[in-house]
Amino acid sequence: MEYFIAIFVDIPGLLKEKLNGFMSADISKAWLVSSHSESSLLSLENFPSYKRRHEDFWYIHGSPRIETTVQNYPGIPMRWNVAIRDQISLGKIDEALHWFATRYLWSVLPWAGPENFLSFAFLSTSCELRDRFVDVGSNYRTKMTLYFKDNHKGDYPEVYSYPEPDYSYSHNLYDVHLLICNYHVKNKFSEVLQAIFFQGDIISSEKTESAASRIWDACECDLRPPLTIAPGSEEDKDDYKEFRNIMSPWIETDYKFIRSLAIKLIGDPDHPIPEHWEPLSLGVYQIPDRGSFMSMCNIQLCDPDILLVVPHETDLEKLKSLLTKTESRLEYSYLCYIQDFLNLTDWFYVLDVSKRDYVDGSLFVSRNNTILRKIDEFNRDDGYRLISCF
Repeated sequence: MEYFIAIFVDIPGLLKEKLNGFMSADISKAWLVSSHSESSLLSLENFPSYKRRHEDFWYIHGSPRIETTVQNYPGIPMRWNVAIRDQISLGKIDEALHWFATRYLWSVLPWAGPENFLSFAFLSTSCELRDRFVDVGSNYRTKMTLYFKDNHKGDYPEVYSYPEPDYSYSHNLYDVHLLICNYHVKNKFSEVLQAIFFQGDIISSEKTESAASRIWDACECDLRPPLTIAPGSEEDKDDYKEFRNIMSPWIETDYKFIRSLAIKLIGDPDHPIPEHWEPLSLGVYQIPDRGSFMSMCNIQLCDPDILLVVPHETDLEKLKSLLTKTESRLEYSYLCYIQDFLNLTDWFYVLDVSKRDYVDGSLFVSRNNTILRKIDEFNRDDGYRLISCF
């Protein structure tokens, strides 16, 4: 089944802006399915609020292509839900998207995982309709964080604005992409996606495999050992190694220190980084073997901090510039910069990117779709659970 799909970061107000511009005076030709009931979407005023959209069942669709009922739909496995997270698979996502493409002229669907991975998708068999939805408004936010100000009512505002701060020393620090991905699907979504977001068990005395081993094997890291970016510097590399081995007693961690990276962080308009703060000190390490790689990833899940893995040939100066954005106080940072990472390197793996939601989710992104499907298809007892994909 051929269709077109675009996935966006769900910041407050964006979906309403897109729907309003897309439908214009044609709003009567849209339907809201919510709590397994269907009604005409007569106004965006009664559209579910930002917070409720990610607690309740819903989707929006245009004119039906074939007769259907909401009772026979296959579910929305792309949406994070504790009750179904163990059942999510690329196959089920393919089935669901095929169902929507077959039945409706266009659809808007909730997408993805815990709080800082909230997103939504537009799907249609018409390239023209997909492009029309994408082109409504701006898919960027310039010199501005995605920091949401709580209104003390347990919800986020739908419309918000900040005065433009003066970051004249670097005009693009706050340029963020709200369009995560945009695909022409000729057969299955799983054959074009570029990112998977997943959970996995840690190594213990009872379990010797972790989901991190899937990355090592799928990327053939035995042949081309990758680089890991983690806290540390030339001065404290020996202390760091001792800490790793104490914290991960099941497999001794071995690595080679390559160089340091000093990352100058930036704040948001309400909370600028104090000038006296030192840059974030990161070390670049080469991991020589699979066991050490799993051990290093294991500690990241036990004692969360930054751990990013990239191919050995990655341009580290360009990576440093990108980390200035992703490691600062920006919500959804890695989702906003997936394409920037792919322009920089063949693949990257970042662990525990959703720690604020108490979910040990890890993100793997690759230009090579075959690697992504291989990671998902390994039949191993390592606690791997797919949460979402992009």
